[in-house]
Amino acid sequence: MNPIACLCLFTVLGNGDAEIAPRFPAAPREEIADTLHGRQVPDAYRWLETDSAETRAWVRAQDRLLHEFILDQDGREELSEQIDRYHEGRTATMPVRAGGRWFFLRDPEGRQRKVLSMQEGPEGERRVLHDPGEDLLGSAREMQWMVPSPDGRLVAVGMGGTRGSELRLFDVDTREFREDLLEESTGFRSVSWLPDGQSLLYVIDRGLQEPEEGQESGPALYLHRLGTDQADDPRLHHEPNRELSLSARADDEGRWIVAEVLSASGSGSRVLLIATPDRRDPAGGAVIALFSREDARCRFLGSTEDSLFFWTEQEAPKGRVISYSASHPEEGQFEEVVSPFDEASAGGSTVGGNGYGLFGDRFVILYYRDGLPLVRIFGLDGELHHEIEQDVVGTIYRGFRGTRDDPLVFYEVDTAFDPGTIRSLDVHSGQDEVWAPPTNLPYDLFDFEVTHDVVEREDGARIPVLIAHRADQEPEGNAPCWMYGYGAAQWVAFAWRQPWLVSWIEQGGVYVVAGIRGGGEHGREWAEAGAGRRKPVAIDDFNAVAEWLVDRGWSAPRKLVADGWSASGSLAAAAVQRRPDLYGAALIGLPTLDLIRAPHYRFAGEAYEREFGDLDDAKDFAVMMSWSPYHNVQPAEYPATLVWCGELDASTPPLHSYKYVAALQAAQQGPAPICLQLIRGAGHSLGRNQEQTVATTTVQLSFLRKALGMPLDP
Repeated sequence: MNPIACLCLFTVLGNGDAEIAPRFPAAPREEIADTLHGRQVPDAYRWLETDSAETRAWVRAQDRLLHEFILDQDGREELSEQIDRYHEGRTATMPVRAGGRWFFLRDPEGRQRKVLSMQEGPEGERRVLHDPGEDLLGSAREMQWMVPSPDGRLVAVGMGGTRGSELRLFDVDTREFREDLLEESTGFRSVSWLPDGQSLLYVIDRGLQEPEEGQESGPALYLHRLGTDQADDPRLHHEPNRELSLSARADDEGRWIVAEVLSASGSGSRVLLIATPDRRDPAGGAVIALFSREDARCRFLGSTEDSLFFWTEQEAPKGRVISYSASHPEEGQFEEVVSPFDEASAGGSTVGGNGYGLFGDRFVILYYRDGLPLVRIFGLDGELHHEIEQDVVGTIYRGFRGTRDDPLVFYEVDTAFDPGTIRSLDVHSGQDEVWAPPTNLPYDLFDFEVTHDVVEREDGARIPVLIAHRADQEPEGNAPCWMYGYGAAQWVAFAWRQPWLVSWIEQGGVYVVAGIRGGGEHGREWAEAGAGRRKPVAIDDFNAVAEWLVDRGWSAPRKLVADGWSASGSLAAAAVQRRPDLYGAALIGLPTLDLIRAPHYRFAGEAYEREFGDLDDAKDFAVMMSWSPYHNVQPAEYPATLVWCGELDASTPPLHSYKYVAALQAAQQGPAPICLQLIRGAGHSLGRNQEQTVATTTVQLSFLRKALGMPLDP
């Protein structure tokens, strides 16, 4: 291997624009190729897959390249301070109600660790139950979540720290922790109480990591009885496939434990009914396989004395509500309660979790109408009682929080500028109002606006578009426009408050979220229309929205930024490769860019195959090769491109970014820079903490502003 030479030289060309003549670190090409389905697949930069001295030297040279590009920009320190300040602003905590008590877990002003507090009913005085301070039980543990028992006397608390996780039980009346102590290195999932308040359920799921000696692969469901040792907790169910996810909770009458098994791709699920302990026979009790589909999901809503209610996509791609007999449940023996609507319900979306529920003897279901949330409230007979639309362009995040016997439901609405407004909804009257707005925001919400529109494609597809901008800003045809599209995993794209984007918009930039195919904006069929062999459709959607933004005057060619993270990083990269003339910059984050070698470096199974394709299938392989970003780099004049990755990212290892950057730098025919940003010590994120996230995003904004010729004037 030749030593890595670096010529980190940028020359300003002098025409008043940010045109830069780059010189890139040397990256030797190797004559390596694989043969798949009779086709040669070259891989000239495979040496960057290894953590060798040559790779590390090349990465250090890329660091210098990036920082020399932004070195001459004044105001970077002020920009960093502004982004850090824009992290401020507090969102109220939705109460968790149990036994007439309201519980809260939140960060006090000026503190980094959460405290547990409670009030007696809606009008009671809130008081702190437990404050861990800066040290708890001799360690740096902090409270991460809490689940009160049905009678409100105990609270299951999740403690996290560098030595793993603990589940402890806090006694509200004595204000002390009980002796019950459950430990697990990777944390606990799906913790819930049985109705009697004497036992709780929990799932241990070590994810995709390789199990250690003596450990089993895949998620497992356990039952803990108060006062017993964790070693004696019976295992109620185990899934040996570590790609699957498992959750469980008991029905309201305490007859059944409803276990839900979600497929790796999120496209299918199974539902098991496990008799609760007092109904189990000595041989192990009844287990009923209630639902099993690879092409539809089923989620538990709640129960009455006679019925078990579920949200499902079975024979209803946009979702419906069905019921099974609670006394004699059988697979396939159900009745439809709430029929499908034209809009897709969000019960299957992974964003925010439970976009559905049974509260106050009403079904509350979240739908999306052209990308905007719509809440519908139904009676137990399926009759529609109320429709609630939002008065802002935002999203309902983290679902609904309530109880079966109380009509009051809480939920959170986020926007590109609002970190979270908590609203209360009376499901009987339909009264919906603000319960707690955010506080201490370092900017005025009325200075900004989010508008909604729809891009109609030639084939009739309606792509929702959210446009965030200053309130006084009109589409005049020349604004720098940062466009993000996800288009994967049936994920409903939305705009949430990101401090660096507030800074971008404050300085005259526009931020756009496009709900392209592959996402969940219009339900399962919309997701399938942009996944696997149809992924090129999502890429075309991305570019179609960019063209629409230019036509509508929101931006101009060479003023657009193509942005994609994680599963959408490859999509944004492919969109730029198809239309490099349309964009002035690209921000490709945490990406999968070598679709052919990706399965060699991560646990790639059903989820990967559903989203990108199955390499063992010749037709899938042909489509993947037609757009895989690493394999489709051709000599061209590319826009300024910053590819960023986490050093410790196990989902999308940095080798994808290394190989793609090397290939793109070699193919660059224009003056714009191609740079790499490695976030050291980070995983699948912008940073380990707020300080590192601020540093990461300061560099990214500095890069974009220089590439687009924007003033750095925070």
